Amino acid sequence: MAALNITHEFLGAKVGGDFDMAGFKRRMAGMEAVIDKAMAEQTQLF
Repeated sequence: MAALNITHEFLGAKVGGDFDMAGFKRRMAGMEAVIDKAMAEQTQLF
């Protein structure tokens, strides 16, 4: 959860240079989808 909060703050910051923000956002969305899927599969534990 902390990593997601840090990432959210990072995305809100202005980033210059050769950083590919669109690519970064795509990668983060992909990771979020994987996490969501894994968490959904864990509902039996709770």
